[in-house]
Amino acid sequence: MPILTDLSLLDTAIMERLSKCIIDNKFVPVTYINPEEEFMIEEFPSIVFYRTEITRGYGRLISNYKLRDNFVYSSEGNLIQMDLRDAPLAIDVIYIIRLYYRYQEDGMLLNNFILKTFPPPPIPCYITVDGEDYDFFFESHSIPKSLDDKFGKFEGAAFNKKKTEREFCEQYIYWCAVDLDLFDRKSVKTVQEIKIRPV
Repeated sequence: MPILTDLSLLDTAIMERLSKCIIDNKFVPVTYINPEEEFMIEEFPSIVFYRTEITRGYGRLISNYKLRDNFVYSSEGNLIQMDLRDAPLAIDVIYIIRLYYRYQEDGMLLNNFILKTFPPPPIPCYITVDGEDYDFFFESHSIPKSLDDKFGKFEGAAFNKKKTEREFCEQYIYWCAVDLDLFDRKSVKTVQEIKIRPV
C-alpha cells in the first residue's frame, strides 16, 4: 500500500473529485467543514464533506517493525548506509459526504454523481494522491437522524411571511485505508566484515 505523509492531501484529492459535479450548467459548490462548528447552507444544491473519525486498520497493523530504505552502496557494491524509521501507522479514515438540495431532480443528479464518482463494491474505488491510489470504500447511505423528521418539510413558515422552500439532506459514509508515515528517519552506517589474510 502507498504511504501518505499528510491527511490534508487526502482531503484535497476528495475535494477535487467532488468539485466536478454540474447541475443546470453550474458547478455545485463543495465545502469541507469542521463538524464541531455550526454551519449554514446558503446555496442549493450543495455538497459538504468532512472527516468524522480515524480508526486503526487492524488487518494491516505492523508492530515493533523498523523500515529500511535510502540505501547507499560503496563503489565495490557493499551496503554502507541506510535510513531507519518506525513503520507507518495503519489507519482507516472515515469521511461523511452530505448532499443538500431543494428539488428531487437535483437530489437524483447529486446521488447519481456520488455513486458514479465513488462507486460501491464490486466496482473498485480509489482516491489518487500524488499519482498513488488509496482504496476508498463505500460504507452506507442514510438520512441523518437529526434531520429525518424534517426531511422535505417546509421550515420557517410560522416565523415569517416570506416564501419558504423545503430542504433535503442525504448522507454517504466512506472510509479510506491509509498507511500514515509520521516518524523521523535516522541514517545509520552498516558494519562491514573485513577479512584479513593470514601472514
